[in-house]
Amino acid sequence: MQLHFNRNTEGHHITSYGLGYFVVNERRIESSILVSRDTLIDDWPATTIQDLDAEAINKVIERRPEVVIVGSGGSHQFPDMALLGMLSAARIGFEVMGTGAACRTYNVLMSESREVMAMLIRIPESQ
Repeated sequence: MQLHFNRNTEGHHITSYGLGYFVVNERRIESSILVSRDTLIDDWPATTIQDLDAEAINKVIERRPEVVIVGSGGSHQFPDMALLGMLSAARIGFEVMGTGAACRTYNVLMSESREVMAMLIRIPESQ
């Protein structure tokens, strides 16, 4: 899906996504990603929401975003609640949604100059 938005901030923007890929600032990435205004981890090994672990959450906490958008893949699924509790304990807000909605929400929050980070599970090509 091609995304259109008014880019009034600098940083990493998701310009499109589809089965098996994301396009961030016109660069195609075929893996799950962690993305924020100034961070892009494009070789993130998580392929399902169950792959999220404390190490991944700690990478987010280290960067101190005000909110984290978790894109759970092609369907809305929640990760282990203990992992989300780590974000709460660090006083970081979060929302969990399907990856498509997460891409769109991330871009909106970026356009509002919010300190947002997205943990995006790639939508499998088989969907």
